Amino acid sequence: DKEVSVCWMDGRQYTCAVGENTTAQDIVKRLCRSRTVKEGRTASRPLVHDASEWALFEVQHHTAAAAAAAEDHRAPPAGGPPSAPPSASNALGAMPLLHQLAKDEPILDQLLLRWEEAARLLYGAESHVPPGAFELRLRKVRSSVAPSVRPPFIVPEEQELEVCQARADFLEGRLTNLSTAETYELASVLALREMHVRAPREQGGATAAEKLRQALQVKQ
Repeated sequence: DKEVSVCWMDGRQYTCAVGENTTAQDIVKRLCRSRTVKEGRTASRPLVHDASEWALFEVQHHTAAAAAAAEDHRAPPAGGPPSAPPSASNALGAMPLLHQLAKDEPILDQLLLRWEEAARLLYGAESHVPPGAFELRLRKVRSSVAPSVRPPFIVPEEQELEVCQARADFLEGRLTNLSTAETYELASVLALREMHVRAPREQGGATAAEKLRQALQVKQ
């Protein structure tokens, strides 16, 4: 058995063992059961209201140096979206590649094997792969609860995960279907949130507010 780390959208990581028969759906169910919130003094309840609303995604984010090294060894394009797994060459560039795994996709014999092949192609060896090049994320893909009746079904902690997901999509440039007015409205909401939830500045990196400004400049 091997271990894989999965990131919730708020940055919390969960490490779980995967065996020969472990699928993406198994990991989703395991994560949704494992994370709970307190309800009263002693009781607790699952943070996630409905595990079927969540899915496992792979993220590949490679450096420009890796892109140059793999330029002459690009894999042929995979089959059409959305079910086809991404090739290593499609994951090169500024925007991380985000690919939803099929529910029955084997983690050990398919996903990790694909990552090993991409690592050899892009970096020569697994030991040379930089942190963050390959990642698993748990994302919400649908909501079965109408906004008017979300409480008490959707707890504030799950709503916070939705906000974190929207923020990540905005900063990574995935919300391309928004109008200019909608973009500014979302940026304003996120900026107000950053004033109350101040994440520490990444060493050598931009603050959350600076990232929002950069995202707006790209949109313009």
